Amino acid sequence: MTDQTSNKITRRDAIKILAAATGAVVLANIPDKWTKPILEGGVLPAHAQTSPPPPPPPFSIVDCGVPDTMCASANSLVTITPATSGISMRYVLTPSNPAGTIVFPTQLNGTLLTDASGVADLYIEIQFMTFNINDTFTVDWSFDDPDDGIDTCQQVITYDGAC
Repeated sequence: MTDQTSNKITRRDAIKILAAATGAVVLANIPDKWTKPILEGGVLPAHAQTSPPPPPPPFSIVDCGVPDTMCASANSLVTITPATSGISMRYVLTPSNPAGTIVFPTQLNGTLLTDASGVADLYIEIQFMTFNINDTFTVDWSFDDPDDGIDTCQQVITYDGAC
C-alpha cells in the first residue's frame, strides 16, 4: 500500500490564504506617518431646511414732499424710513406738455441717493415761457433695488406761472 497525500486545498484553507493576502496588501499600503484626511465633512444646522421666508424689505417710503406748484423751479422730495443715507431711489419725471423745455434734470428718469435724513431731492428747472399755466409735472418715485423696498409714491407739481 502506498500513502498518497492529497494536494487539494480545502475551502477553509482557501479563505485563510485569501484573508492573509488581503491583510498583507493592506499593511503594505499603510503610510509610515498618519496624515489628516483631505475631505472634511460638515453638518448643516437643523433649521436650514425649515427656515421661514425672508423678512420684508427694510425700508419704506413715508412722504413724497412738497411743493405742489411751481414757477421756474421746484424740488420733488421723497423720504424713506428708517432714515438712512446711500439708498438709491429711482425717479421718473413726466411733463403733461411734452413741447415744454425742461432745463434740469437733463434726463427724465434716473436715480438719486438718500441723505442721512433719508431724503432724496430732485431739483426741477423749466424754461417757463415754454409751458402753459396749469401744465403739470408728475414725479414717480420708487426704490431702485427691490431688496431695499417695494413702495412707490407720486407727486404732481403744477406750473402756476406766478413768477
